[in-house]
Amino acid sequence: MKKFLLFLLTVLCGCKSLTYQDLNPTIQPNTNLLPAMNIEIDESSLKATYPVRTISEYNDDGYKIDSRRVVDERVGDVRNIFEKEVKENITDVYGAKKGYIRLNLGYYNDDCSKWYAIPSVLTVGTIHLAGFPLISDQQTLEVIVEIQDNNREVIKRYSEMVSNKAYVAMYWGYSKGNVARKVGADNIKQALEKIRYRINADAPEIKRKLN
Repeated sequence: MKKFLLFLLTVLCGCKSLTYQDLNPTIQPNTNLLPAMNIEIDESSLKATYPVRTISEYNDDGYKIDSRRVVDERVGDVRNIFEKEVKENITDVYGAKKGYIRLNLGYYNDDCSKWYAIPSVLTVGTIHLAGFPLISDQQTLEVIVEIQDNNREVIKRYSEMVSNKAYVAMYWGYSKGNVARKVGADNIKQALEKIRYRINADAPEIKRKLN
């Protein structure tokens, strides 16, 4: 068992690291930028999608010696990606703010597949040396963006459902600690990119209603 755990540690150490590009949107401004807007995120939906976790620590005798609450890193990623997407790609950063652009997270599902453990056990873990995955993580996320005027009247509402998958694997995959964050970032980036294009097409109408 100790040898197998050592092998798994080796697998995880051989994984890719998260990069700046993984956790930030592509900067590609719309041709029809909206005026400057207030940026808001529905905090209740964000916390419901990625709740705070409690991690407990135990001593060698099995007694709990400490516990701490940990905020999911995907919460910060969503905030960062949405704010940059709005400021860099969707709205003008100068001038009086003409309304609100608000993010809400809807349906969410996380499917972490561990069936890869079967061939792992059958081959005593050696199959992973060839790059066979250890686990996969597939997340599905609904992203909703509302554009409101200064009177809080909804002008446009956009919704996109996206799904992405990433793997824990040697050489080409991610570590177990990073795989969920990678997929979460891919989901929010992909959904907001689709919404950005839709906003660009509707920009003339939106700007008329904001004034």
